Amino acid sequence: MTSETAICNAALAKIGEREITSLADDNPPAKAMSKRYARLRDLELSRSVWRFAVEIAQLTADGAAPTFGYSQRFAMPSDSLRPLLVGNIYAPLGEEGVHYTAAYAYAAPRPHFEIIGQYVHTDLAAPLEFTYVKRITDPTRFSDLFIEALASKLAWDAVDELTNSPGRQDRAKQDYADAMSAARMQNALWRPPRQRRSGAWVRSRRYG
Repeated sequence: MTSETAICNAALAKIGEREITSLADDNPPAKAMSKRYARLRDLELSRSVWRFAVEIAQLTADGAAPTFGYSQRFAMPSDSLRPLLVGNIYAPLGEEGVHYTAAYAYAAPRPHFEIIGQYVHTDLAAPLEFTYVKRITDPTRFSDLFIEALASKLAWDAVDELTNSPGRQDRAKQDYADAMSAARMQNALWRPPRQRRSGAWVRSRRYG
């Protein structure tokens, strides 16, 4: 069974360090892994749209409406690491963030939503469908290649502290790059192709 300790031991093996029995062990390898594991796990989860970590939630409107701008706000799930879709609108396409206007600035059309703090501000109706990358703490839900990538990242991040060996640093860095490439390729195969929206230039060439 995959466990946090097993992932950390895989990382330690990559840099020639001895295994640990628990992240609570009182030795340098355990301490190095313990202070890195949760942070790097969340970092790697949020780095890509891992299919095993995608979650869909129905959000209810918050009791306190925004002071100005949009008509409603929705609290994002506490385990959200990265928003993907708000309603049917992709978050990575520039829809997130804070939209500012000024008296002498060009007033662009207001986005469908804005993510401000831990809230989604929008005029979209409730309940609001919210698709996101979830913080997964159960390692048995990770894909095998994600586990390899996470172990490689832990090894690369800890190698200087534990070994101070430039040669091992270089190998750990390359090992991580290779593991991430393989994991992303596998992850891409788990999702059918998407049709992307055509830009203005493509539409003008196609339709005149």
